[in-house]
Amino acid sequence: MFEMNEEQVKLFEKLTALQKEIALNNIAGMSDIDAYKKSKGKAKKESTMRASVCEILANPNVEAFIKSMANHIVNPAIMSRQEMMEKLSSLARTNMSDLIEWRTELSSGEDGDPVEQSLWAIKESAYLDEKKAAAIAEVTAGKEGFKIKQHSPLAAMKQLAELAGYEAPKQIE
Repeated sequence: MFEMNEEQVKLFEKLTALQKEIALNNIAGMSDIDAYKKSKGKAKKESTMRASVCEILANPNVEAFIKSMANHIVNPAIMSRQEMMEKLSSLARTNMSDLIEWRTELSSGEDGDPVEQSLWAIKESAYLDEKKAAAIAEVTAGKEGFKIKQHSPLAAMKQLAELAGYEAPKQIE
């Protein structure tokens, strides 16, 4: 667990309870609106929440505390929120045609008639973008031949939406 230095403690003590919670949640990587919701702010409407959290984060004392913490929370070994969003975006945008090549070949059947056969192959690594290659979850070989499984673009989009603070529309009962 990280311990605050003397200056950070002084800056932290100047904040209200709500400001402290929002600042800490913001530093932890939550979106502004999620930081507000987790901090148990009193606003109920989304627009009021957004206005309130913007006002709190623009407060000079809150800004000073967050800025003082920035030097201690940035660690290159830890994936940043931005990096997560970029990787998830790449997964969401990758489709099978980015990973494999399809082709057809003509051959002769048992009766000598021409037979068209569809084939696929994973693209050569020299032609496969590193970000696209990361979308491959699994390649297996079995009785039916090779199988390729891709990470779910829908799951990546759902995680992106959560990181961005989007909420699913509420159903009317």
